[in-house]
Amino acid sequence: MRSGIIRRISAAAAAGALIALSGCTPFIVKNIDSETVRVSSPDTPDKPIADTDAASSSKTEQNRRQTESSGSQKENSSKGSDKKQASSASKAEAKKAPSSSQTGSEAKKTSSASQSSDGSQKTDLASQTVSEAASTAASSEIEETQEQQSEASEAEPRPKAESIALSVQSSEVTVGSTFTPIITFLPENAEPAQVVFTVSDADILSINGDGSITALNEGSSTLSAMLSDNKASAQEITITVTPKPEPLPTENCYIDGILIVNKTYSMTEDMDPGGLTPECAAAFDELVNAAAQAGYSLYSNSDYRSYADQQALYNSYVWSYGQATADSLCSIPGHSEHQTGLAIDVASYRTGYFPGTPEAQWLADNCAAYGFIIRYPYGKEWATGYSYEAWHIRYVGDKAREITDSGLSLEEYLGV
Repeated sequence: MRSGIIRRISAAAAAGALIALSGCTPFIVKNIDSETVRVSSPDTPDKPIADTDAASSSKTEQNRRQTESSGSQKENSSKGSDKKQASSASKAEAKKAPSSSQTGSEAKKTSSASQSSDGSQKTDLASQTVSEAASTAASSEIEETQEQQSEASEAEPRPKAESIALSVQSSEVTVGSTFTPIITFLPENAEPAQVVFTVSDADILSINGDGSITALNEGSSTLSAMLSDNKASAQEITITVTPKPEPLPTENCYIDGILIVNKTYSMTEDMDPGGLTPECAAAFDELVNAAAQAGYSLYSNSDYRSYADQQALYNSYVWSYGQATADSLCSIPGHSEHQTGLAIDVASYRTGYFPGTPEAQWLADNCAAYGFIIRYPYGKEWATGYSYEAWHIRYVGDKAREITDSGLSLEEYLGV
């Protein structure tokens, strides 16, 4: 038996695009807003303490006498309130002494007293402003410290992996292919752990240093995966290695001027139009506009795919459904019409599921007028090799009407 160890599922291994680790999802630490800490005096619980100086002491003594005389009057820290109190006091003094008997000296005293009172108020307000700024800065610093402490206390460690799960119990691959098993660590959000792979036949499967597996020869071998510290966590996959597919042709196959691509006829790997061909793109625009006039909103859900894109898509199907099912749903790289730039998967903005909808019926009835055919018709799986796809259209140009009216699939029409 040959074995290999993955120390940890790393970013390099994840780049294989087939490792799915539910336990690798980063946890999120929620930020808890700290309560604002305020410094206040016994007399003014809602305001910061002002710096003590002669002016503020005088102000406090004046307010205390006013409180004792009125019994219920409260201090108001706003400048407007202070001015109102000063104005009221001035009016009261004016009532006690007739204005006709007030001398110039007394007027000067009154003016001087007024200026002194105003200066005291300004000093007190400035003192309060400085104190408020200092209190706010201290409060912000305390909030930041408490927030950091809250984050640290909530960042609890993730649970240890107790077992693993594999996406499939069996799969088929071809000689020479390299793949990476899809592993899920349990319980949910578990910390990634060391995984040990073993194979029952090292002549068929080889374990690489990054955790990927390479198929060496035809045959069947069991691939086992388990946590390095828990033998009871072992899971197995039966891997069947099939012959390497025939090499891609050096030339593409055209019959009656139509490029034929299916499970038998493939394209050269370097065929790369880079997108829909200009003729196909222009015809599809006309089709979409005609559909809109008829009240149907159609669009291209998928069209051109490169050889590499098709390879990645096909591999994902194999590991999700097994090779037999994947072959009926997805084309092998080099055998996909999407690589030609002549195929489009149509969808509707109105509905998610396309088959059986009014849009699908309109497409089937009208696509030939714009040079398209339904490439995989209903009931023709035996000829095309694919299940019915109401959304997949193929551009064939002026022969579309003849092919559609014949009721034949493209394979039957071309005799292949």
